[in-house]
Amino acid sequence: FKPNSKKIRVDVLKSQLVTSALARTSTSSYAGSMIVKAAVQAAVSELSVDEKDVKIVCSSTSVKRKSGENNKDLADLIKQEFEPNCKLVVHFDGKLFPSNEDGDVKADRLPVAVSGKGTEKLLGIPELAHGSGECIATAVVTLLTEWNLLEHIIGLVFDTTSTNSGRWGGACVLIQQKLSMDLLELACRHHVLELVLGAVFDALFGVSKKPDFMFVDLLKNAWKKINTKVYRTAASSRGVSKLIPNTDEIIQFCSSQLEKRQPRGDYRELLELTIIFLGGSVPGKAEYSFKAPGASSKTRWMAKALYAFKIWMFGKQLKLDTAQSDSFLKMCIFISMYYVKHWYECPDAVKAPANDLQLLQSLSLRKESHIQAAFSKLTNHLWYLSETLVCLALFDDRVPLQEKRTIVTSIQSKQGPVDLMPRGILPPNKKVASLKLSDFASKNSLKFFTITQISTDFLVKDPADWSQDPTYCHGLELVKNIIPVNDIAERGVSLMKKYMTGNKLTHNESQRQYMLQAVEKHRAMYDRFGTKKK
Repeated sequence: FKPNSKKIRVDVLKSQLVTSALARTSTSSYAGSMIVKAAVQAAVSELSVDEKDVKIVCSSTSVKRKSGENNKDLADLIKQEFEPNCKLVVHFDGKLFPSNEDGDVKADRLPVAVSGKGTEKLLGIPELAHGSGECIATAVVTLLTEWNLLEHIIGLVFDTTSTNSGRWGGACVLIQQKLSMDLLELACRHHVLELVLGAVFDALFGVSKKPDFMFVDLLKNAWKKINTKVYRTAASSRGVSKLIPNTDEIIQFCSSQLEKRQPRGDYRELLELTIIFLGGSVPGKAEYSFKAPGASSKTRWMAKALYAFKIWMFGKQLKLDTAQSDSFLKMCIFISMYYVKHWYECPDAVKAPANDLQLLQSLSLRKESHIQAAFSKLTNHLWYLSETLVCLALFDDRVPLQEKRTIVTSIQSKQGPVDLMPRGILPPNKKVASLKLSDFASKNSLKFFTITQISTDFLVKDPADWSQDPTYCHGLELVKNIIPVNDIAERGVSLMKKYMTGNKLTHNESQRQYMLQAVEKHRAMYDRFGTKKK
């Protein structure tokens, strides 16, 4: 009797790469078992090995168990190895999602991420007992502590809801209290600009409590019948182009932005629609193809702008009446003249103070009710003209040297209010059109340098010489890597939708958090086709 030789044991589930790929593709343990087993069998056959001599470890139970073990080990390793050597700001953005305990009940989840020089990292997406400022603050502080990041944090990036920005029970105040440290309060600039555009929309069409925009159903229902080759533009409509004096400048700006990498397809679409509306041609496209209407929720960034352009340009086919058409035209003109350029410069913290002041002054010169609504909304959100954040303008090479000298003088000698406010307040008895950045600075502005740990040594020198000063260069390097928008947290929301809503891979909360880390790591290393990124 001759005993059988020992079978070759093939356990591809040992590989974190395999289990991470299964998690990323939302593959169940049963489907994963079948796919992996078939792939291994095919590989064995290609290697001319008799399948009888091979034992493939790939039952559905093994897939579930090894996936859990690998995801935990990988998540622990990611946390252990994450040691940034730069200052960070923390992003958070709560959303309602089905509860982990009861899918029929909505619960608050909070994506929390950090960003800095060359660094973006999701820390977690915990479920909250409720969406209060206290719960949000506790969750943020807990994650920062678990990841050993407290000494790196200099700022908070948040949407301007009362839960986040309330001066007594808001998350921002409570986080700073819990950490016993002051932080920069960096209101999401995209969120603020959406509030401004929302004010314009409400002024033109009235306030609606519906979750979707008015006229959305009209466009969606008619879309298949619309001839997208027939549309109107500002250039083709009598008298409209005269209302937009800087058309060529806007088209040039949009074209230059299209040459850059945009985070999402709708970012590119808004640029393209702006160019088309103004009568220009989208670079590289002989004939423009309009995209079908997409998400229409009021919470979707840029949705108002995208719908406004399409509804007006196809207004004749949609049979809009004169009043409706005029209102949408006003909306499109506002988007082109005021919204687009500021939207795409939102991620640049250094430009924020000057951009906000310029927008404020431009709006103040117009008397139309919808423009005044935008002006009024913006005056309530002058976060980057606060005594603290106005210091960002010192690093903006567009700000004239004389204006920087005046800002420094205000920082050194102007007495500020006793209570330091996180938002800028318009100086009384002074016309908006004559305001300078220096009007928002005072001795209180030194708090900016205390928080960021940027030396104030360069302030004693003339601004003309700052570029040669090492302390100024260090400060410039730090502030230009501050990201004052919550797109990073929004990407966390996207992950949450895909892997925490209706996902049956696991109902264990800890395993869900491990899986998110594994998926984020896999996404960073491989594209959606499984090809390793350079």
